Amino acid sequence: MKGQHQLMIPVEKGINRFCIHVIRGTLRINHGFYTPDGGTWLSAPTGRPRGYDLDEGIDKLIIVDIQESFGKQDILTLVNLKIIKESEFEIERI
Repeated sequence: MKGQHQLMIPVEKGINRFCIHVIRGTLRINHGFYTPDGGTWLSAPTGRPRGYDLDEGIDKLIIVDIQESFGKQDILTLVNLKIIKESEFEIERI
């Protein structure tokens, strides 16, 4: 992944567990909830982490509680934080 690209991580309502290994680069996982004001997903709902920063060489277990807001399911996105550098990672649902 190169540039500040964003990927959606498939999730299901409820508790989701992922193991992420960052081989190269710096990534951020954003947890967003739906708001009808503008019809977009914003940073995480109150009381839940809004994101996780991950650096090269890191293995991270992430446990996320996916819920619904205004009838729309929360989303997780993965973002490369370095515009001119590539990021490489492995992600596994556990």
